[in-house]
Amino acid sequence: MARDYGQAAVRTYLDAERLAHEGRHDCAGHLIGLAAECSLKKAAGGFTSPKNAEINGHLPQIKREIRLILQGRNVTGPFLQLVSQQEFFSDWHVNDRYEQDGHVTPDLYIRWRNQAKQALSVARLRYTT
Repeated sequence: MARDYGQAAVRTYLDAERLAHEGRHDCAGHLIGLAAECSLKKAAGGFTSPKNAEINGHLPQIKREIRLILQGRNVTGPFLQLVSQQEFFSDWHVNDRYEQDGHVTPDLYIRWRNQAKQALSVARLRYTT
């Protein structure tokens, strides 16, 4: 079964927003990072070949892998700019889900949410809250 990164991105974004609205920023922060990650994988899918069809790993490390794919194809524009930003999800890690409660503050969540919205946009994914 093929992975549907687009659906996963939108689903996790909406769930993150729901949890954040309830003040559950730790789980919301985890999901918002996954939403951004899935958005990037969706957007990068248009530039991959069967040889490198699957982008593995998590943010922030996958930004390097995606940059290599895009630069090898002389791609410019918002997608390359986004994955080239050092601050883009540089302080998010998939293993943060194991941190103590309160690790993700409301301000940190909002910053990550804004970054995730950029990723959803470059992947041309629509979402509503």
